[in-house]
Order: sequence, then C-alpha cells, then structure tokens
Amino acid sequence: MGSTWKIAVPIVLVGLITGVFFYSQLGTNPATEKSVTKTEPAPVASVSQKPTTSFKDPAATGNIDDVVNALLSDATLDQATFNAESGDAAEVGSDSQALNDVNQTYDPNQF
Repeated sequence: MGSTWKIAVPIVLVGLITGVFFYSQLGTNPATEKSVTKTEPAPVASVSQKPTTSFKDPAATGNIDDVVNALLSDATLDQATFNAESGDAAEVGSDSQALNDVNQTYDPNQF
C-alpha cells in the first residue's frame, strides 16, 4: 500500500499542476484582448548618447575586393564598439573616484 502512494501522489500532483496551467491559459486569448495602440516610448536621457551602427552583410559577388572591403568595414565597426566600451569603463572609474572623494570628506575627529 505504501509503494502505491509513492507513485500515485506525484502523478496526481503533476496532473493537478498541468490542469491549473491549461485552465489559466484558456482565459488569455490574444484575439479577445483589447487592442492597444502602439506608441513609441519617450527617449530616456542618458549620460552619453552613442550612435548605433550595425554591420550589413554584403552581397556575395565572388570578387576578392568585396570580401576585403567587408572585412575592413567589420574591423572598423569592431574598433568603434571597443572604443565606446572603453569610454564606458573610464566613466565607471571616474564615478568610483568621485564616491571615494565623498567618503574622504567625513572626518569623525572633527566632532
């Protein structure tokens, strides 16, 4: 009797959980939901606005010059991305230094 409970209880629990899941999915029909007009989110002001660039695959022409030009433009894009990330790291370092400077202004011996 004890071994049947070890099998029956997990099976009933799994069945109950899947039943609740499917029942909750029945109520959410995308066709019946109210349509919401899509609006563009307001731009968030940030410390530094970086232009977003993307690499577009060139057409396969079989010409070696096109391949070399594609590799050079990809390398240029990688270098620009690396420079932008290096600038972010420098900003983090300067923020850390500013926080350390604030911490140095407190002197418990002055009181």
